[in-house]
Amino acid sequence: VDELKEYLGMIKGRIKVLDKFIVDIINYSRNTRLELDCEKLNLKDLIHEITEGLKYTDGADSLSIENAIDPQWEIESDPTRLRMILNNLISNAIRYYDKSKAERSIYIDAHKNIEEIEIRIRDNGIGIPKQHQEKIFDMCFKASDNSNGSGLGLYIANEATIKLGGRISVASE
Repeated sequence: VDELKEYLGMIKGRIKVLDKFIVDIINYSRNTRLELDCEKLNLKDLIHEITEGLKYTDGADSLSIENAIDPQWEIESDPTRLRMILNNLISNAIRYYDKSKAERSIYIDAHKNIEEIEIRIRDNGIGIPKQHQEKIFDMCFKASDNSNGSGLGLYIANEATIKLGGRISVASE
């Protein structure tokens, strides 16, 4: 019985990895072939929707997620691409939390000036080593051997950001 439970757990883990890979491939395909379809969006509501969808991700229940975006703030963007970008970044912040820290947090805010909007997702997770930071947006790159991802998520997030006319960057310690 214990051996059966172990095998079922392994199967479940592989299914999750394959499901994430399929979603990444679909997102990549959508981003490359679909034209921009911009509309007015409430940024706080969009981020709330994403974090609610991720609350059952392993480790999410041990994190404090603060959405500090002004609730009245509306932006014009492609909701499919923006959701894809933010979902990937927030899910990475959840997945790579630091188990050794008593307080684990993700803080999301945004700033707007005349020319651009900057959305920041900050966490106190395990971080990304300096030597990997310039490569994390490359296709199939994994910064850690412990990663169970496909190595496509940040690549797709970067490509979608470029399609929106933006840029994505990382700062990590």
